[in-house]
Amino acid sequence: QRFQGTSDQPLNATGETQAASLAPRLQAMHFDGIYCSDLIRVKRTADFALAGNTDTVTYDARLQEFNFGAWEGMSWDEARQHNAVEFAKWVDDRNYNPHGGETIDDMVQRLDAFLADIDDKHAPDEHLLLFAHGGTLATLVCMLLGTDPKKWWQYRFLNCTLNEVIRIKRGAILARLNDMTHLPPVI
Repeated sequence: QRFQGTSDQPLNATGETQAASLAPRLQAMHFDGIYCSDLIRVKRTADFALAGNTDTVTYDARLQEFNFGAWEGMSWDEARQHNAVEFAKWVDDRNYNPHGGETIDDMVQRLDAFLADIDDKHAPDEHLLLFAHGGTLATLVCMLLGTDPKKWWQYRFLNCTLNEVIRIKRGAILARLNDMTHLPPVI
């Protein structure tokens, strides 16, 4: 597994197949707003999952993955080997920044701004669809559930799965996590 972060990597053939398999499920649902990271791999995911009907999608750079700076493109092992002491400090404290990219506080600040804009544009009971990255989604879930965003790594969002968070007056409910019933079987 590599730190992809904000590097603008294309969606591979597996991702295209997975995203296309999501289309029938999404077509059966109503959304009051659709938001998507502006990185190409997620834009292409949205394109396949929405069967090309992307006219109403709002692309937003605030939904990008963590910026891992100098570590982008490296595997976890490569980053660890590059400087084991610095890597261990970062694992213990995601606000420690040996890679020169973002800290968790940086991510929370940009997602706070995104959520404030969502609150201004949409009623709490409206249905929104987000296409984003695993770290971004995990951080958003922590923020919505009122848990420490530094624990974002405790949530793993698998590619092209359906996840549902229901916002309520006193917080949020994680109603669905990694629903993959639409995905083709892995052979």
